[in-house]
This record gives sequence, structure tokens and C-alpha cells, in this order.
Amino acid sequence: MDQATMATNAGFTEEQIHDFHEAFLCYDRCNDGLVSIKDLGKLMKACGENPSAEELHKIYNETWACGKKKIDFNDFLQIIAERYSVDPEEDIREAFHVFDMKDSGFIKAEELKDVLTTTVGVLGEHVDEFLYDMDMNKDGKINYYEFVRVMKLAEIGRASCRERV
Repeated sequence: MDQATMATNAGFTEEQIHDFHEAFLCYDRCNDGLVSIKDLGKLMKACGENPSAEELHKIYNETWACGKKKIDFNDFLQIIAERYSVDPEEDIREAFHVFDMKDSGFIKAEELKDVLTTTVGVLGEHVDEFLYDMDMNKDGKINYYEFVRVMKLAEIGRASCRERV
């Protein structure tokens, strides 16, 4: 299966494939289109994944069993596609739970504002507008459904912007 078909079947966007490839090139030490299996964990972390030692051990064993000490970019895409979800719903759910540490079903708008302004560096007036739009019932709390609605709208907005470019 070629790279484009595999990536499409896995649900990767062109932007994700580009980002994966850029990271892959950073670990292609010999400029031969191959990355040492020993660098796979670092490469995956560079792509935003956080494989456990057990997961990496399993991948190493499968790769070594095939007689490979290095992988090419297609192998890498296949590993990412097989091991990790590219489900936007799951990404949104995980993002919500990062902020909802008490598993209460909501995030305090002020806490989210603090994170967006201090950690992400978004300007205060943009955050206020964003949170106002997100908090549909204006109770100062962002529930999961409000969060999902805004994240999906943001994704639609990004997609339409890309189509216009």
C-alpha cells in the first residue's frame, strides 16, 4: 500500500503527514530515508505520542522479528496508524479530561482562561470572547457538550480556511 493510501485510510490529514515526515527527517541520521528502531520512542514522542515502555517493547520485537533494525517512513506511518487512534472525538474527549481533573463533567471558565493566557499565550480579549461563546448557559462552567461544540466548530473553521488557501 502506498503512503498516501495508507495515510488516508488511517485518517491522517495532509498536515499530520507533513508533521510526521518533518519529525521523521530529524531522526534520519544517515539521510537514507530510514530511522533506527532504537530512536522510535523519541520519534513517536516528537510526534506527540507517548508510548509506554511495554508498547515500545512490543513494536521493537515485531520489527526485529521481521529482520529490520531500521524503519522507513511508510513503516512509521503504519506503526502510528496501528497503535494510536486518530479519532478527533477521542482527541476532544482527552483534551477535556486534561482540564477536568476531578472528573466533574465541567471546567471552570476562569481556570481555562488562566491556562489559555499563561501557558498557550492567547491574548486576554480573545480568550474572553472564546469563553463567552463556549459557555452557552453563562454559568461560568464549561461542560463537556459546550466544549465539544466549540472544538468541532473550530475544526470546521480551520478546514474551511485551508480550503480557501
